Amino acid sequence: MPDLFSSISSNPYFNAGLGLVGITSVLAVIRRGAISSSKHIYRYYTTTLEVNRNDKSFEWVLQWLSNSKAVRTSHKSVSTDIFQDQDGKMQMRHIFPPAIGPHFFKYKGHYIKVERSRASPQVSQYGHVPFETIQFMTLGRNSRILEQLICDARNEALDLQKGKTLTYIPDSAAWRVFGHPRVLRPLDSVILDDDVVENIISDITEFIGSAEWYRTRGIPHRRGYLLYGPPGCGKTSLITAISSSLSYNICQLGLGEPGLTDDRFQFLLNTAPLQSLIVLEDVDAVLYDVEQAKRAYRLTHSGLLNALDGIVSSEQRIIFMTTNFFEKLDKALIRPGRVDYKQYIGCLTKSQISRMFQKFYSGVDFEFSNQFVERVLDLNLELTPAQLQAYMLRYKNDPKLSCQNVAEIRRI
Repeated sequence: MPDLFSSISSNPYFNAGLGLVGITSVLAVIRRGAISSSKHIYRYYTTTLEVNRNDKSFEWVLQWLSNSKAVRTSHKSVSTDIFQDQDGKMQMRHIFPPAIGPHFFKYKGHYIKVERSRASPQVSQYGHVPFETIQFMTLGRNSRILEQLICDARNEALDLQKGKTLTYIPDSAAWRVFGHPRVLRPLDSVILDDDVVENIISDITEFIGSAEWYRTRGIPHRRGYLLYGPPGCGKTSLITAISSSLSYNICQLGLGEPGLTDDRFQFLLNTAPLQSLIVLEDVDAVLYDVEQAKRAYRLTHSGLLNALDGIVSSEQRIIFMTTNFFEKLDKALIRPGRVDYKQYIGCLTKSQISRMFQKFYSGVDFEFSNQFVERVLDLNLELTPAQLQAYMLRYKNDPKLSCQNVAEIRRI
């Protein structure tokens, strides 16, 4: 037996193997210790803040990272933004946020690690959207510095949106900004029949300022408006101008969209951004057959009614509905409590034609304007504002030719 141990201990291969096992064991212990130490440091000596794509602040943070001079990295991604300037011209700009992966920067005396990570795409009716998160980490246990960073990103984003109208559309999980911020549209750019605009503005302004009155009387603070009439008469333009006048944004929702179920519709109404007008387009497109709607994953008529004034309906809500076919609407939909203000937006009257001409060609002689109006009326057409505007755009710099060639309106 002693000879056996002596033989084994003197074997160079055994000694080499034993040494390798020993080194491996030591390295494993060191590795476990390092992992344990790093977890301990991460848990007790760092502060983290995570923002995911579904949160409203995600775009703010991404834009802040792109604009901040503190975040300097040679690894970037590109995002192209199309926007409208104060003159109404479309402009394009590129922003360069940090690429996917970790980056380091200094913010108000604190060293911060920021890491963008991306997972499998989310599927929505608007395509595949990568699910992405941005995580900030800094040493210490005080989260105020990271909270301040988010506030700075928010303030910078809101400053860029001042004087603009945002349009939101429904995404898979919530509302998201669609397109570019639009320059505010003045109320006098929408020329409707006498006092139509003024009466709606007066009503909606009084409603917004009466929140306390509604609360003390236990009345739900929500109001519904219905704009109906032929297409091209200014329903959407009026809503856009009203939102600009109130400094509100627009949440646009087509009720005929596939995938808009009763539950999803209720969720969207209750999670709409504050200070927004919710626009329900084509309310006549809702399916009355419950089984057919369920098979098509569509909103049902009862689902629409319950969402508008049911038990779980949200407060402080302003809804605008539009339709081209008022006669198709169910009386239950347009009763008070669901629709509180109805307004017909029809074809052009004599007054509207005159005001449109004077607005288009500022400074024209009043008699010349009357001549144009009479020639248009002689055509005996049911003319919409969209049609008349399309015609006048042909002669936007020449009111005389516009007056002479009114017969061309028939071909529009």
